[in-house]
Amino acid sequence: MKYMIITWLDEKAWLSLSEAEQQEAIAKCAPHVDQLVAAGQFLSGAPLRPTAESVTVRLRAGKRVVTDGPFAETREQIGGYTLIEAKDRDEALRIASGFLLPGISSILEVREVVELAQPATRPQSRKNAARRGLKLATIALLTASMGASARQAAESSSLYRFFSYYDAVSSAGAQLSVWERFAYSVAMTRASVAMQ
Repeated sequence: MKYMIITWLDEKAWLSLSEAEQQEAIAKCAPHVDQLVAAGQFLSGAPLRPTAESVTVRLRAGKRVVTDGPFAETREQIGGYTLIEAKDRDEALRIASGFLLPGISSILEVREVVELAQPATRPQSRKNAARRGLKLATIALLTASMGASARQAAESSSLYRFFSYYDAVSSAGAQLSVWERFAYSVAMTRASVAMQ
């Protein structure tokens, strides 16, 4: 199961720390994060910018209203988040406890993430996937006909973009179009030739 750990802290107290003190506090969490990464339990996480930089968006009378500042004035503000994988609530609480630091006043809210079913692939998105695949295959074929140095530069950037795209689509469990599979085979061939 996925859990979100929401870090609430006294933003004024946090911002009163020097940059070095903030970095030292963050560094104290690094071994815990490293353990979670090694175990495959750390999915994502980041601190947030100060609330003075936040914007609130609401709908009033059918119109979007944008207001500078946080949603509500509170003593603690959301300072960051961590998305983890845990077998149950108890394990999520144990993991969250590893982020509590002596001398830093923070509250960690642990909530299970509701995982929604992935929508079925619509015909239009399949058509767009086919176009992307055709474009990537064309890029791969065109780079094959370039001179060595130009080809090497183009291949490194286009192959990287393609493999990043392919990994994202595959990990999302989406179906790949015929053209995307073709582009993948061309890219694999080009990558293997480049490595020889």
